[in-house]
Amino acid sequence: MTVHFHEAIPCMWPLTADGLIKAERSIVAEVHSTISELNSREDYPYVFLQPYDRDIHIDRIGRTVTAMCRWIPRRELR
Repeated sequence: MTVHFHEAIPCMWPLTADGLIKAERSIVAEVHSTISELNSREDYPYVFLQPYDRDIHIDRIGRTVTAMCRWIPRRELR
C-alpha cells in the first residue's frame, strides 16, 4: 500500500508567556511531542508527518509557533 501525504500546511500554536523565555530546541521538541500525541489519538481525523526542525518557525513577537506539516486523513491509512 502506497501512502500519499498531502502538501504541507501551516500548523500553528500559540506561544505562551513561558514559551517566550524557553530555548528554541525546547520549543521544537514540544512541537514534535504535540504532533506525536495527535498522531496517536484514534479520534483525531488526520495524521501528520513530523516536520524537519528547519520547517518550524518560532515568532516570539507574534507569539506563535508554526510548523509546515504534510498530512493525510486517517481514514486513508486504513
